[in-house]
Amino acid sequence: MWPNTLKVKEALNFMREHGITMNEPAFRKAIRTKQMANTQIINKKDGLNIPIESLIDFMIPRLSGNIAAYQLGVSIQKLKYQQTVITPDNTFHSFSLLISSSLEDEYIYCLNNLHQGMNNYQLFIDYDHFIIHMYDDHTVGGTYVLNKVNVSLIIDVWTKLSMDITEELIKKTTLIIYHQMRNDHSCIASYGFDENQNIGIMTLSDENLYYKRFKNEIKR
Repeated sequence: MWPNTLKVKEALNFMREHGITMNEPAFRKAIRTKQMANTQIINKKDGLNIPIESLIDFMIPRLSGNIAAYQLGVSIQKLKYQQTVITPDNTFHSFSLLISSSLEDEYIYCLNNLHQGMNNYQLFIDYDHFIIHMYDDHTVGGTYVLNKVNVSLIIDVWTKLSMDITEELIKKTTLIIYHQMRNDHSCIASYGFDENQNIGIMTLSDENLYYKRFKNEIKR
């Protein structure tokens, strides 16, 4: 979790990373003269607990300029993001994230598990053919994405990709699920929409429209 307090050496290192150099005696003197509010002395062994907010207030006037202040803000937000555990509630489709991966047009799609926590699915987006390719590695457990297929899932993905949600887009969309299992029941299922925007299983007219990387994972 995001640390609420830092020890003296941790605080000095954090300051040094942002261009503020101070030796330990001078820093401890600043604490004694109450320049960092709410600093607590735990005991001789554990030393001081310095509130991160108080340290930041102490650092701001000592930064070299606006750029350094901006970089400090970015550093703080990055630490908070990296060290915060996301704990969504468990209502159906109540929480989802779409995260860019290192591969072009590939994403990690995080969606509520129907029971507890979240499922992670790999996505590849074929913008030319309006196909959402979703790889579900069920060997790690969780809820089958096959049980989550509906219009709201499609809309959620397109919305996160900043697409204009129109009836035409929905009708043109194909969802292909590559479902990986521990046994011989792995499969590929394609879904599309009829005239009434009801989603159902469909057959692809062109085998080349499958995403080769996901398809090869299923074959393995």
